[in-house]
Amino acid sequence: RHFGLVVDANIGPETLKALNRSPEALIDKIALNMERMRWWPQNLTNRYIQVNVPSFSLQYVEREKTVLDMKVVVGKYKTKTPIFSDTLEYLVFSPTWIIPKSIKVEEMLPKLIRDSSYYSGRTFKFYRNWAKNNEVDPMKINWKDYSKAYFPFKIVQQPGESNALGLVKFIMPNDLSIYLHDTPAEQKFNFKERTFSHGCIRLEKPAELAYALLDERKKWNFEKIYEAMHLDEPKKVFLPDACPV
Repeated sequence: RHFGLVVDANIGPETLKALNRSPEALIDKIALNMERMRWWPQNLTNRYIQVNVPSFSLQYVEREKTVLDMKVVVGKYKTKTPIFSDTLEYLVFSPTWIIPKSIKVEEMLPKLIRDSSYYSGRTFKFYRNWAKNNEVDPMKINWKDYSKAYFPFKIVQQPGESNALGLVKFIMPNDLSIYLHDTPAEQKFNFKERTFSHGCIRLEKPAELAYALLDERKKWNFEKIYEAMHLDEPKKVFLPDACPV
């Protein structure tokens, strides 16, 4: 339990690994964490969000007291969540998802080549040359003509329960394109090691975080939040005060 292992009464590979950890390895770990502490922001406000990547957790802190704690999903080994600090400025309820190029060409294109109807009825819209007024039917495209090097299409998943970003996303504008968001894949929170995302942080309790951040409680009660999470179009809401992350 002390080393964060599953308490199953079996001396398995992870237990043996913990037992055999050398003093030198522990000293290196202490030094590494001291360095991480040195990078910790020194001028935090009365409230902030802390995402603890290695423990797959998020804490929302007000006046040095943790008022909300939840599980998170972070990046896979090949698409790790970067370590950085930024400022959360606004929320988007009922978000769309503009599919990143890497996912379009590496994951979606092979499926489209095999079956052009694969994404029909899955709330995705396709636009040629990124023009919003140039929507195309994916079933009428010969996807074999396109490749990783040449893929002039914008793909947007529309708001809804199946949207990969869930029903709300939390935006801290940054060059890394990292943000916090809801997820329809709630079963991932049952895993001990939650490394499943492309780098962004998926939240176990997104509605609770939205409620905590939106100080105008009379306007943004849970009923209003759930209503905003089920709109046909995205709704952007700026925070009364920006929140460090």
